[in-house]
Amino acid sequence: MIMTKKINLYYHLLKNFIQYNLLKYSLFFLTLSHRKLLKNKKSNKNENLKSDSVVIFGSGKIINQLTADEKKLLYKSKIIFMNKNLIFWNYIDIWPNYYFLADTPVKSNATIKIFNDTLKTITENKFDAPIFLLEKFYKHGLPKNLDCVFFKFNKSKNLKWASNLNDIMFGHFGSLTTLLNLIDVLNLGTKVMLVGFDMNARDYFFENDLKFKEYTDKSFSSAGILHPNLEKIQNKNILTHWNVITDNFNVKNIKLFCNNKKSILVEKNLVEYMSIDKFYEE
Repeated sequence: MIMTKKINLYYHLLKNFIQYNLLKYSLFFLTLSHRKLLKNKKSNKNENLKSDSVVIFGSGKIINQLTADEKKLLYKSKIIFMNKNLIFWNYIDIWPNYYFLADTPVKSNATIKIFNDTLKTITENKFDAPIFLLEKFYKHGLPKNLDCVFFKFNKSKNLKWASNLNDIMFGHFGSLTTLLNLIDVLNLGTKVMLVGFDMNARDYFFENDLKFKEYTDKSFSSAGILHPNLEKIQNKNILTHWNVITDNFNVKNIKLFCNNKKSILVEKNLVEYMSIDKFYEE
């Protein structure tokens, strides 16, 4: 029995290694047409990149309730979109300074399409390209004229907090946990606001788009009513090791807020509630 488990483990690791590397190099060809167009783009150098505050956009439907005044305030901060958000940016009419993607095909079969269609969206719009924050898997998918930070994560979890880009980033049940570690490593800011991270349902600000389901993976159809990262697997979820984030943010005096009182993160006293208006009070 023990030998069978070891064989299955080694097989799984080898399979993931081969899949990861084959797709990593094939990405060069899969993104070729968009990379050619991206050579005419430049990375954004907006004034808000000097800000000490960061806004991370999740995908919760509550984002659709942002007012025009709130959006104007948010543009004072560095804005980070993640995963498939940028593809559907026009639903909220906000363009990010940074684009973050940690998932690889080893974890989600939708990531190649998400990455490729994100590049397509960038080429089709007049705005400067965001600065890319990408797992090193995507290194061959971008032209060299665009600003990009590559980090290491290709794992389902890692409970050790990274202190630099040579380390594997922290991560447990969700890309948000990895992004928070990266914000620390890159010294992007000392005030971080989470927008669209209510996590108490499986709704999305772009769910009415006809193409929405093209970007879903098996986690979308898994059992449960909460956000997939909150559904427990072997009695663990995204909250299980949240203390690692809190402890490391406290060391650097990084403050983490959420603009939704009903967010699970706020209700569990893991993140402090703060309105967008108050976040920008001097």
